[in-house]
Amino acid sequence: MVAQAIHYQSRRSKGPLIPLSCATIPEGMIESELFGHKRSAFSDAITDRPGAFEEADGGTIFLDEIGELPLSMQPRLLRVLQEKKVKRLGENRERPVDVRVVAATNRDLEAEVRNGNFREDLYFRLAGFPITVPPLRNRPEDIPLLANHFLNRCAEEMGQKRPALRSDTLDALIEYTFPGNVRELKNIIERALIESDGKTILRRHLHFEQNRDVPPEAGDLRDEVQAVDSLIQSVISERLSYGASLDRFKRRLIEQTLHECSGNRSKAARWLDMHRPNLVALIKNLGLTTDRKPAD
Repeated sequence: MVAQAIHYQSRRSKGPLIPLSCATIPEGMIESELFGHKRSAFSDAITDRPGAFEEADGGTIFLDEIGELPLSMQPRLLRVLQEKKVKRLGENRERPVDVRVVAATNRDLEAEVRNGNFREDLYFRLAGFPITVPPLRNRPEDIPLLANHFLNRCAEEMGQKRPALRSDTLDALIEYTFPGNVRELKNIIERALIESDGKTILRRHLHFEQNRDVPPEAGDLRDEVQAVDSLIQSVISERLSYGASLDRFKRRLIEQTLHECSGNRSKAARWLDMHRPNLVALIKNLGLTTDRKPAD
């Protein structure tokens, strides 16, 4: 997405944008894919073929997963970047190319350089203007936008009407850390759409790789039962009315849940299987305070 934004908002926008993933090409084919080949250069080369750099002439080439480029190929790429010329495999003459190069990686290339897995001169040649794309967990404000985008797109691809995304469902997405980044969000939305009734996406339709809501152990359950029994006994001994008894129970339950959730009302609402606005209203009606400012 960043590469597309750079390309289509630049003076090269009328030229081609050629993406190439360095991680998906077999090592023996990378040179041919990047720089092209001459007919009969190898057994399967039945015709002359330009490489990605020639195809991107006048535009942009996007080298995805550049950290996966084999060390043996890095000097050749460095030469092309420096000379702005390519030589097809099996051919002697060089062809000039005018290409902007955008490269992406999820590796720490500085560490790869120190470990001898990536050439230092190639790294500095590529790192003319670094752009860091933060992981999704560091930009939760993007989650609603992306979730709705994927929901619209997936519904259209499946040929069905777009279901509603409830506020507590969206809260659950915002709370999640997304170790798989944007791709994981897309997968979660797609699966939720398949499992939903076609009208509403509920929390139970979300399937996270990292389940943070760990079920209580048996000992914890016994403690909870004893706490409830103690509460009931206190209500009976004080001869409280039904309404007052219910309020005391709600207060105890919500206070304990908020404590376990460190004051996070969105997470507490999920644990109690409530809509967050309803929980907030109940907290206000009962006059409750949290241990710290809620992390909304």
